[in-house]
Amino acid sequence: MSQPYYMEIAKTILSQLGGNRFITMTGAKHFVGLTEPGLQFDLPTDTGAINKVTRLRGILDPCDTYTVISFRKK
Repeated sequence: MSQPYYMEIAKTILSQLGGNRFITMTGAKHFVGLTEPGLQFDLPTDTGAINKVTRLRGILDPCDTYTVISFRKK
């Protein structure tokens, strides 16, 4: 049985970001395929990210672009 459509989208987004190279360079973890469809992942808190961003969510828009939402822990 094939994977759900939203998981295929999440894998495509990760590959467009650079796949394993992206994971190695950023230290990203906890990847989640979203049903919206999109991809969410956490970034390390000790990397000194701008505005202390710790989670990113990329959502595929109908016009084949992405909306990126950033989160941070308080």
